[in-house]
Amino acid sequence: QNAKLQQLMDKLRARDDAAQAYLNRRLEKLKQAKLGARNDSLASFHRKRVKGFRQIGKEAKSKPKKTKRDFISEYADFESQVYVPITRIGRMPAKNQVVDYGIPLIQDFQGLSALEQ
Repeated sequence: QNAKLQQLMDKLRARDDAAQAYLNRRLEKLKQAKLGARNDSLASFHRKRVKGFRQIGKEAKSKPKKTKRDFISEYADFESQVYVPITRIGRMPAKNQVVDYGIPLIQDFQGLSALEQ
């Protein structure tokens, strides 16, 4: 009787071990699938990131580099924009010049009332 009981216990233990081994294999397979998907997405992200860095590098190489302003040469050259910058180009009238914008100057109350009408 003890031998049969022992034999039955051994079979149950073996069955439980087989079931546990199957579940462990299945769990490991799912884990590997998830890790593979994660690694693929990370690799894709890394490729896009590196591609972006390379594009930024190409754009930086193609842009002209900014040079520092040379104050000494600007002030040494009397035709420079440092001296009277805007009036030479013709953008701004001289200081003493009166510009007529087509609006009459209002000097008293009658001019204001005429402007309102």
